[in-house]
Amino acid sequence: MTNHLLATFVLLQLADIYTTHRILKGGGVERNPLLCKLFDRFGVLPVLLVTKAVAVAVVIAALTDYPWVVGGLDVFYAVVIANNLRILK
Repeated sequence: MTNHLLATFVLLQLADIYTTHRILKGGGVERNPLLCKLFDRFGVLPVLLVTKAVAVAVVIAALTDYPWVVGGLDVFYAVVIANNLRILK
């Protein structure tokens, strides 16, 4: 079960990169002030790629023994993606 949760987490991170990038390219605004500063300094796509890679690495390294946490993160990011898709419509 953990492998499925991890795979779902990775796919959700990729979906978040894609949808967030599309929203911001279309004139949308990032609501996270820390990410806004990083985007301004380093660019949207590089920051998204690095932050998501770090998130995946942390989940793999530290949370694989806690499938309920990974499942919770999956639910959280599914909601984020659903919101992003709503914005893109």
